[in-house]
Amino acid sequence: MDYSDRSFNMKNKVFIVLLLFLTSVYMMPSLEDDDDDLTDQEFQLVTEEPAIYTNDSNDKICEIGPRFSRKNFKALLKRDLKDAYRRKCKKISGDDSAFSDLMQGKIELTKCMNEWRDNNFNKLIETRGTDPGEFFTILCKERDGLFKCYNGLKAVKKPCSFPSEIERTDKILNFLKNIVDSMCVNEGSDLDSITSRKGAGRKCVETNMKEIKTCTNKALYAASKRLLLKFVENEHFEFKIDQEDCYEFDAVKDCFVQSVDKCEDQAAKTIITSLFNNVRYETECANLINHDELIIR
Repeated sequence: MDYSDRSFNMKNKVFIVLLLFLTSVYMMPSLEDDDDDLTDQEFQLVTEEPAIYTNDSNDKICEIGPRFSRKNFKALLKRDLKDAYRRKCKKISGDDSAFSDLMQGKIELTKCMNEWRDNNFNKLIETRGTDPGEFFTILCKERDGLFKCYNGLKAVKKPCSFPSEIERTDKILNFLKNIVDSMCVNEGSDLDSITSRKGAGRKCVETNMKEIKTCTNKALYAASKRLLLKFVENEHFEFKIDQEDCYEFDAVKDCFVQSVDKCEDQAAKTIITSLFNNVRYETECANLINHDELIIR
């Protein structure tokens, strides 16, 4: 048998396997919540013991059977996740109550966020239908209360977290807070200028939209190029920011700043500058190079 015959047979085998797979998928029972259509015998298969009960309700969660709903699928995974966290909390802290403290912290977080929403809801709903600028201004003024809600959960989560997880969580929170602070610079007045229908900052953005889109495309290309090069040039891919990444980042920042530099209203420039500076501060670029080196280069 020559090479062409072997190739033909291989294609036939692949086709048959693919056909069988598609047939099995087509014949597979649906995962939708269609338990109402089950016969008594099928229902017994689905709900056979051992049964599982969630901590949140008295709903019965069945083990996997021939007919299985998405609700039960999620409930089983939720149970497994809780069990995993319970073991993890015990392993790290050595305290049996660490997991229950974590669950209580989650409840307190939800309560705090709901209170923040209720306290500010009337203000937000009143401005939401008028001008988006006023809406964002209120959000900026009250943002610290929302971040404070996480402090309680952070304390009870620490005994259930590895040191690297704590460090990573802190970095993410700091990063998010810096992003929000950048958008809310000058107590939200600049954001108001950009988002208000008749704001001078908004007119600046609309007038220079082509330049801004060009910078967006440059940013997308720069990020894609750097990721591609890291993947090709390194034996083991590791996303770690290096000096070239910082040069690219600064070049993109300068592009955005220059795109709105000539506007009379400096709100857009202020927000862009603050946003890029805060992001840069949270990355390795803060220690690798100084922005002035980009000009020298």
